Amino acid sequence: LKLSRQWMPRLQFEKLDVLIVDQMGKNITGAGMDPNIIGRNSRATEWDKIPDIKKIAVLGLTAETDGNATGLSGADVITMRLYRDFDPGKTYANVIAATLLDGAAIPMIMNTDKEAVQLAAKTVLRTLPKDTRIVHIANTLEILEIDVSETLLPYIEANPSMFEVVGELAPFDFDAEGNLALMPS
Repeated sequence: LKLSRQWMPRLQFEKLDVLIVDQMGKNITGAGMDPNIIGRNSRATEWDKIPDIKKIAVLGLTAETDGNATGLSGADVITMRLYRDFDPGKTYANVIAATLLDGAAIPMIMNTDKEAVQLAAKTVLRTLPKDTRIVHIANTLEILEIDVSETLLPYIEANPSMFEVVGELAPFDFDAEGNLALMPS
């Protein structure tokens, strides 16, 4: 168990303002998003809140989850695309069997990825959107490559044994419909 905890993947930040997750689903983890990665668990469970993430925006469901959005309550904001893919019957059956009904609670819904990310950044208390510490991941299973906001660069540069910077600074890549370019998985 000690080795398992040591080897478990994790985000290398203790505090983040916004985490953007491209996809969640039962094929990622039973909770849709791995609680060990996002630092959040069922409301009924005692939990060490590391990392401390103020807002989580989830943009979509995996195809493999087939509409089962168990763990949806781990997000603060979701997209209309995710909401449309949400199958209440499959999700409710899962959370009822687990006796954790709050796992199907529906967060704030925004029309596009861009609006979801903007809302998450705008609602971080005592932080201007331009100063938010943002990390963008494909999902909580595959976190080898991440996008980070410029505000995290000093921390990353101070910890070269934990990070390798690839690429150049660039704004988030939203298309004309407001969809964010997905992280590689």
